Amino acid sequence: MADFSAKKSIDEAAERRRHSTTRSDRIIAILGATFAVLAALATLFAHQRSTFALAAKNEAVLAQAKASDQYNFYETTKIKYELNQSLLESKLVTDKAGRTYLEESSTKEAQATSAISRQAQQYENESARQQINSERSLHSFETLEIAVTLFEVAIVLVSISALTTTRALIYISVGGGTIGIVYFAIGLLQHT
Repeated sequence: MADFSAKKSIDEAAERRRHSTTRSDRIIAILGATFAVLAALATLFAHQRSTFALAAKNEAVLAQAKASDQYNFYETTKIKYELNQSLLESKLVTDKAGRTYLEESSTKEAQATSAISRQAQQYENESARQQINSERSLHSFETLEIAVTLFEVAIVLVSISALTTTRALIYISVGGGTIGIVYFAIGLLQHT
């Protein structure tokens, strides 16, 4: 009798092992691992986009500050020019050396204003370009975060499916994971 019981136990153990490594179990494990890898990649790219967005925003603020400084310098130079012109036109300065100095200074200020204005405009354009880059990176970040969430939900559903052996949850997780893949691709393409 003892031999029959031992043989029966060994046969039952072998049967449990066969059932525990069925094809569906392997598919569940592969799905869970695939979604975990996709979630990790999406998280990596989301964090990268977040960093790009912050860096571009900082560059935009810096360029705008430089533009503001240049416009202030432009205004100062323009005021000097106008003051020199007013002194020349008023004929308050009568000596030749004083008038020559005002004329030369006025000419120099007039020439400088256009260069200063162009530089300020370049800084403004740079600020606008960096602002656009920041917004694009931020949209990419948000889309990638949606993908990460979908992948994480898919992982949870696959795990629950493995515990409960419910096939409906596998299909739902595959659907959510597929949508996550679409969001992942869109998020990657938004940055370019």
